[in-house]
Amino acid sequence: MGVLARHLGVGIHSHRLLEEVEHKADENRRLYDGLRTIYKETVHAFAAAIDIKDRYTQGHSVRVGDQLSRAFQCQGVERNESPPGRGIRNPLAD
Repeated sequence: MGVLARHLGVGIHSHRLLEEVEHKADENRRLYDGLRTIYKETVHAFAAAIDIKDRYTQGHSVRVGDQLSRAFQCQGVERNESPPGRGIRNPLAD
């Protein structure tokens, strides 16, 4: 009976550890997504600040980003399958 109780205790402990690992993984995913969003917004703000300097460059980053998106689509890459960082590279492509 003692062996059975130990095995049961180990099983319960293992289950709790797995739940904790899953919780931490979810938390890490949320934190990573938040950092990625902040980084993208910062890069877009930087590109907008560069674009607004004069009329000639205004909107240039958006146009280049659109061209890159079309190039990816021509290669058969869907918008949600884009290479990592694509949304970050577009505004500062050149």
